[in-house]
Amino acid sequence: EYKDLWLMVIDEEHKFGSLDKEKIKKYKSNIDILSMSATPIPRSLNMALSSLRDMSIIKTPPYGRQNISTVVSAFNENSIFDAMNREFERWGQVFFIHNRVRNIWHFEKIIKSIFPNKKTITTHGQLPGQELEKRIIDFKHKKYDILLSTTVIENWIDFSNVNTIIINDAETFWLSTIHQLRWRVGRSDRKWYCHLFYKRQNLKKEQVDRLKTIVEYSYLWAWFELAMKDLEIRWWWELLWIKQSGQATE
Repeated sequence: EYKDLWLMVIDEEHKFGSLDKEKIKKYKSNIDILSMSATPIPRSLNMALSSLRDMSIIKTPPYGRQNISTVVSAFNENSIFDAMNREFERWGQVFFIHNRVRNIWHFEKIIKSIFPNKKTITTHGQLPGQELEKRIIDFKHKKYDILLSTTVIENWIDFSNVNTIIINDAETFWLSTIHQLRWRVGRSDRKWYCHLFYKRQNLKKEQVDRLKTIVEYSYLWAWFELAMKDLEIRWWWELLWIKQSGQATE
């Protein structure tokens, strides 16, 4: 409890669901709230465009940061090899995102078969906190070449030596999640790459639209345009639906 609370700052607003926000409002209704996000959720963006919220936009990228090269293709091991090998040739490390704990170990075997001479470490949100932290730190200290992980790394990973990220089953992610994930790389002045792999042969129109959009908006200050496109792609009734503003990850 706070003696005299007047200001609340919410970082990564898209990670807070509607129920969480309602609890905040009930806690104390007369506080000022500053919400920050690189990818505002459709509900919040719609409120800002309707003048129900004030909104400020920062479009100045960090000095020396380059645009990201985003590539979409069907899943195949040859493409994975090419993407990773390009990074290894410049002594870099790689993120490989697979957001399913139940079969993440299967992909660990695939990666090790493609690069038997490289060290791979696997992380996910069901690991004990200390073990998860240890694996992340070991990867940061370059004890491993590849970090295979769920989206548990989405918000708090910042390694300058990792400039290639591979996202598996990209058709299952929302635009905001892909954009947040690909910003885990490119934290230096090196050229950075994001490879999006899909598995389904018959993608839904909405999935195709999302993949096309994430490639089109690959420049550094594209977050607002992405959020607007996200608002356009999703059904209008999701603006008031709990699901659109809170995402459960494994």
